Amino acid sequence: MRRKSSPRRKNENYYSGKFFVTFNTKHFSKDFGYIINGKMILNKYGEIAQEKIYWLEENFDNVKIFEFIIMPDHVYILIFLKDEDDIIKRRPLSQVIGAYKTVSSKHIRLNGLKDFRWHRSFHDYRIKDQIAENNVIAYIKRNPASHELKKRRKKLSRSNLKYYWRLDLNLLLFWFIGLETYNSKRVKTKNSFQYDLKKQKMKQLSN
Repeated sequence: MRRKSSPRRKNENYYSGKFFVTFNTKHFSKDFGYIINGKMILNKYGEIAQEKIYWLEENFDNVKIFEFIIMPDHVYILIFLKDEDDIIKRRPLSQVIGAYKTVSSKHIRLNGLKDFRWHRSFHDYRIKDQIAENNVIAYIKRNPASHELKKRRKKLSRSNLKYYWRLDLNLLLFWFIGLETYNSKRVKTKNSFQYDLKKQKMKQLSN
């Protein structure tokens, strides 16, 4: 079996720095709750996922969480890895996220969601300046509202599509009815003309 290539960049230092990380549940299963009025409402599995974010800071000396959000089927984290001199305390980003996935999935399954799985790997983006950090924080905070807005727009576009589809069908129906009426009139006109012509010939023969 061919091994999948890692999405991590080869020359990147994943032992220190700020990273915007995102990862999702297997098959984008909406296991963590739902969004109402632009706010994320966590269920008990979402609360476990949130609790284990704080667990990272408690168990990794080089980890600091700046911002995060648990969404119905994915997680966003702005994470800072401190540059530790102690090799034992140093943990790369992949190991930190891997530990989070292992611990959170274990507790989620123990609490009833037996088939819970995280999607393999994660996406990351290194934060290089304050502007990028501010943008990411704003993006994370408004994500539930943005997600709900996108859903509404999608629903609206579908309803518009249905409306125009019905309109096209109605226009087609009117065109068909008009064509039938036109053809019917042509037949009537033709029959009337033939009848008048036949009547005129009979009159001439009688004379």
